[in-house]
Amino acid sequence: MAGNDPRLELCQRTATTILARHGWNLLDESTLAAHATHLLAAVTNPTRTQAERACQQVYARTLYAAAQDPARQAATYRELHAYLYRIAQRQRPDLAADAAQEAIVLVYQNIQTCRDPAAFLKFAIYQLLTAFHRLAPRHEEASLDGMLELGAEGEPAVELIDDAPSLEAEVEEREVVASFLRWLRGVIEANPRARNQLLAVAMKYLEGRDDADIAATLGTTVANVQVLRSRGLEKLRAEYRKQAPSARFLGVPYPDSGVR
Repeated sequence: MAGNDPRLELCQRTATTILARHGWNLLDESTLAAHATHLLAAVTNPTRTQAERACQQVYARTLYAAAQDPARQAATYRELHAYLYRIAQRQRPDLAADAAQEAIVLVYQNIQTCRDPAAFLKFAIYQLLTAFHRLAPRHEEASLDGMLELGAEGEPAVELIDDAPSLEAEVEEREVVASFLRWLRGVIEANPRARNQLLAVAMKYLEGRDDADIAATLGTTVANVQVLRSRGLEKLRAEYRKQAPSARFLGVPYPDSGVR
């Protein structure tokens, strides 16, 4: 019986928690759990974090599709607005309402540039980052890692890297990414004028996004993305040299001067 599948049971518990946490209603818990279980079919003993990730990806795909369906569009954007507002409220309560509203407009305008429906929530968060910096360009308080919501176990519920071949690799990957994001946050805070340059690097090499997608997110041209990324790499090299050897514990290779 399906009820004896420990993956399904885990996903059912996780789906109930996630839907209640976010007030999401586009899928019921049984449907969400079933689709999440399917994503975990190759995982013998999934963790709660893996189940939460699977549920997030399934719901992100649902949001992406519903946002382009006239019959469900209004309800979808209400849910997405509430989700982004909650994140914004934690970062800058004074700008939360305006930032969340502008982010929704950006999502609507740029949704066709989201190439991976499973990453739609990450895409929406980047629109929120853009909205924050349009509203408060002199303040770098909305950081890459701070904008990521934490799950029930203190793990990012929306991640920059999605795949890990094993639990051990996943744990190591999370530690490296978290350390790198803390370092990157420090670099951005120390160099606020280089924010877009550094984000252009992060979007390319952490998320694997193409230049057209990056250009749409940052509100610039594809040609300028290449310029931004080149300058961002130079800035990272300079900061790496400045902070070495303390930065080398991250396990991140020294930026190759030939990479563009």
